[in-house]
Formats: sequence, structure tokens, C-alpha cells
Amino acid sequence: MKGVSGFTLVELVTVIVVLGILSAVAAARFIDLSQEARDARIGAQAQALISNDTLNNMACKVEADDCVAFGQTGFSTCQIALNTFLPEVAVDFEATTYSSATPPAQWQNLPGPGEALFWVTRTLDVPYPQKVPCVLAYK
Repeated sequence: MKGVSGFTLVELVTVIVVLGILSAVAAARFIDLSQEARDARIGAQAQALISNDTLNNMACKVEADDCVAFGQTGFSTCQIALNTFLPEVAVDFEATTYSSATPPAQWQNLPGPGEALFWVTRTLDVPYPQKVPCVLAYK
């Protein structure tokens, strides 16, 4: 059989095994990236809430019309802030309010895996602006 060209069975099996290994490694890495993307998204949304809170606090100080005055206490404060500042994000996330008496040094311990920290500044019914810690999580 001179002039017959092609691949042997061993060569084909070797290529299939190598492709299988590469696809398994790529799939595992892709799954890891998906979780990293979720974590990055929730972190970015928490940072956006912090920025909005800062802007809102300044608007309240100068008594601007677009000030959203947070005076209420209770465990709905953070969810109200989420619904007000980022209504399009509130569909995917929920916010948990923690006690404003929690020392700020302990705030970083509040969020669990896949969650992010933000805060809401109360400007009404308190003698000075008071920050309320919140945790943002996927629904």
C-alpha cells in the first residue's frame, strides 16, 4: 500500500485525549471565571451604592431638590436605598440592614462569601449624619 496517507488510530486517539483534557481544563477555568464575574458585579454594585449615598448626602446638606432623606430606622433602610438609588439592580439583589451601633471597624466582617458591603447615611432624626451598614447579596 504505497502512497496511502492518513493518520493511524493511535494518532487519532492521542489527539482526542489531548482535546478532552484541554476542554476539561478550559471548562473548569470558565466556571471559576463565572463566579469571579458574579463577585465583581456585586462589588461594583456596592461601590455604586456607596457613591450614590455620598452624592445624596451632599445633596441633602445643600438642601437640593433631589435629596432622598433617610430618617427611618429599622431593617428596611438598606433595601429602600437600593430600590431608590439603583432600581434596575434591585431586581437581582437584596439588601440587609445591620445596626448602626455596629462599630465601623467590624463592618468588613458582615458580608459573607458572594456578598458586598455598602452603607446608607441617615440625615433625618439624628443629631449628625449616621451611617448604617448594609450587605448586598444576590436574590
